[in-house]
Amino acid sequence: MTGARMLVRVVENAGSIPQPDSENEELWSASSTDPTLEDGDGLSASVLVAVLPDFQIGTWYEIGSFQQKLDAANDEEAQSWTILEIFVKDIGEFTSCAFQAQASRAALAMCKAVVDHVRRLGKEVGVWVRVE
Repeated sequence: MTGARMLVRVVENAGSIPQPDSENEELWSASSTDPTLEDGDGLSASVLVAVLPDFQIGTWYEIGSFQQKLDAANDEEAQSWTILEIFVKDIGEFTSCAFQAQASRAALAMCKAVVDHVRRLGKEVGVWVRVE
C-alpha cells in the first residue's frame, strides 16, 4: 500500500474546536510512518471510517468524544491487512522489522495509545484529537 500514512494530532485549546489557521499548542502527535516523507507504506486513516461510528477523517474531536468512538469500535468484519515496519535504534545502529497486521486493529491500537498517553499526562480538559 504505497502512499498510506496515518497521523494523529493532539492539541490543547481553551475548549473550542481548533480552527485550521489558528495557533494551537500541539501537545503530541503520532504517525504510522516517518512524517517527513511524502509517501509511506503502512496504515491509512481510511480504515477507521469502517470501524468507528460516524467517524470523519480530518475532524477535530474532543478527547472524551474520541474515546467514546474508540470504545464503540467494531473491527470484527474489517479484514484488510497491511505490512507495518518498526524501526529501532540500538547503540547507534538502525534496524527494522516488517510484519503483517490487520489494518483496522493496528489503527485502533495507535489511537488508543494516543488517548492513554494524553491521559497519563493529566491533560484531559481542552484537548482535541484529529486523525489525518
